Amino acid sequence: MEETNEQQSRQNSEIKPKISSAIQLSLWDDVLGPRAEKVWQEESNPIISHEAQTYLARHTLSSDISREDTETIDSNFHIIPDFNYIVSSVSFRQQQSPTSSTSMSLSLLLHRNLLETYLPIYRLSEERLKSLAVNLKTLLSQENTTRQQAVDKLTQYALKFQEYIRVHLECKLEPVKIPLTFFSSSKAYKPDFLAKAITSHLQTFCCSVVTGTNEEEINYFIDSLSFFFRLKEHRLSSHVTKENTYIPDLFLQGIVRKSKEDANTIPGCVVESFYPTTWIDLTNKVVKQSPLYNKHHYFRSEYFQPIGKENTEIEMAKKRGSKFTTVRTAAPFVEKLLELVYKLPLSLRRSYIQLWVNLLYRKAIVLIKYRDSKRLEKKTQDQSSLLIDKKEIKEILDLESDAEFYTLLAAAEKLEPNIFHDFEQSIKGMEKRFQQYFI
Repeated sequence: MEETNEQQSRQNSEIKPKISSAIQLSLWDDVLGPRAEKVWQEESNPIISHEAQTYLARHTLSSDISREDTETIDSNFHIIPDFNYIVSSVSFRQQQSPTSSTSMSLSLLLHRNLLETYLPIYRLSEERLKSLAVNLKTLLSQENTTRQQAVDKLTQYALKFQEYIRVHLECKLEPVKIPLTFFSSSKAYKPDFLAKAITSHLQTFCCSVVTGTNEEEINYFIDSLSFFFRLKEHRLSSHVTKENTYIPDLFLQGIVRKSKEDANTIPGCVVESFYPTTWIDLTNKVVKQSPLYNKHHYFRSEYFQPIGKENTEIEMAKKRGSKFTTVRTAAPFVEKLLELVYKLPLSLRRSYIQLWVNLLYRKAIVLIKYRDSKRLEKKTQDQSSLLIDKKEIKEILDLESDAEFYTLLAAAEKLEPNIFHDFEQSIKGMEKRFQQYFI
């Protein structure tokens, strides 16, 4: 009965009112002053009045009046109590002729009551809003393209961004109890498959897509993997949705496949996500992984090229960024975790997993401190000149394999952005020196 009630509660939580938003393009008109050039919003449910449009244009453009730099794109976040809005905006100067430029801004508007829900995705929203601004600047810079033509071409990208925001604000994964997860029974899946799935899940920053032919099983697996989350990551996860498509930048999500062959199909748009992705195929019991963080970010930056760049380059980045490799080995400390969890009474298992996750992040802090100490020794910010010995790190943190090292490095990246890049660069620098002296 308890399981039935919990499943019913989960289904009810997925029934939510549709979230409305608006995107406004504002510009400083030499004659009329600040005004709204274009507003993208649902005609059946408009959320911004004409008065609010003018207010927002003035509010987002006033800081750029005296600026001459046409390369910089500034981002701002506003709470406008008079109209009950929260607003993310980017502003910039756009060259109109060799001797003149004008101030422009792109703003995302949401109702103020969505503030708490929006904050976890603010960074992702800001990044995509800037990308939208770059695309607009590129379109406006093209020869024989009028402002209206540029705005018309931008519409499809603005609507896609709106849908992206809506999906991320509506989704949320509710915590579940141990009996509704694979941690309740050691016979649910083979230990080797689970260990590889959990290892890769952690190495890709807990970003995983679970696929299969049974929706209930997919959601069951998603609930189990959510035990490795930090609290805010539940807000950016989802069970199988009615759209049944891949959604970039979710931590956990599920997709139902109709056949075994279909289960092997991985969409190229995984390269859009901020973090790399683990692809867990429940039908074939296979775990696949996209390129790890550093390579993923390189392919991602290549993919998010402004409109007008060579499509072949973008498609190549998309293809390389979505090239998955099969996970062959699991991290030994994950294998030990599973072995111990199934020996514990059911009532203690969740607490033990949480303690294990906390220990993982404590070790990640040690990894960060190790990097900082090496910086102080060399007194440099150039990571390629640091001598970081992976073997020494493994000894300090009692790591048995590279799989454990990269699992820990992903956890450290969550706490200290760019540390993944620092370690990769310094290790490459050490290897290069070794080749110079000994090869």
